[in-house]
Amino acid sequence: MPELQRQSQGLGRKPPLLLVDMIQGFTDPACPLGGEADALVQTQLTSLAVNSLVVTGLTASGCVPATVVDGLQHDYRVVVPREAVGDRNPEAHRANLFDMNAKYADVQNLSEVFTQLKALSATSRYHQQ
Repeated sequence: MPELQRQSQGLGRKPPLLLVDMIQGFTDPACPLGGEADALVQTQLTSLAVNSLVVTGLTASGCVPATVVDGLQHDYRVVVPREAVGDRNPEAHRANLFDMNAKYADVQNLSEVFTQLKALSATSRYHQQ
């Protein structure tokens, strides 16, 4: 069966930079992840006119695709850097990256993502302040 043609969306002009401490994020009740905090994060992203997400983390067969689908459902362009996602099962890892790229996100090499972020940074009004 021939592979479906897809068109890459890439990053929008205003992607966020969101760093999450994965240990604290899942063990500290004060960490703003999940539940009511989701609305707060969405409000902050909306107020900044963010239009795309770069999703990284563990695991490619669990949290990452769930976050990717959430981003897509909130109308963000979603990019997943291939080298910044992991899974304990190599076959599941490859299959989930393939699935996310086919349906929900642009799975790109990390170098491509950095190139796009640098280009956006060079033209950003925030960078010029």
